[in-house]
Order: sequence, then C-alpha cells, then structure tokens
Amino acid sequence: MSDREQQRRAEQSRQDRARSYRGSFTIQEWCEYRRISRAMFYKMREQGIAPKTHNAGVKNLISAEADQEWLQAREAEHETVAA
Repeated sequence: MSDREQQRRAEQSRQDRARSYRGSFTIQEWCEYRRISRAMFYKMREQGIAPKTHNAGVKNLISAEADQEWLQAREAEHETVAA
C-alpha cells in the first residue's frame, strides 16, 4: 500500500470518528482532533480559513460537516499550490 493510500485511509478513519463524535466539536476538541494548537485555530480564523463555527448557548462549536468542508478546502488549496 502506498503512503498516499495509507494517508487517505487514516484520514477516512478520522472523518468517520468525526461523524460519530456527537456531531459537533468544541474548539478545543477540534484542535486536538486536527492536532493543531488553539493559537493556530485563532490565527486561521483571522485569516478567514478556519472552519465555520456555530453557537450553542455560550459555546462555539464546529460541526462535523464544517470540519469536512474545511478539510476539503485545505486539500483543494494544497492541490492548487502543488500543481
């Protein structure tokens, strides 16, 4: 199995966990899931490239769908730069 295939399968596994993960992440949970710091999340938010959030009471949440959209946008961005 190629490295690319292993990465794709690992990402699919993470996506499957995200879908089953209560439907939404807190910002901290999402950062841990994507292995980035909260500071990086807020930096991405300032740049307009963080995932969409929604409010649930006093919490800002990121839905599994917003996570998926964010990932697809980052992948498309990477493919454009790599091409």
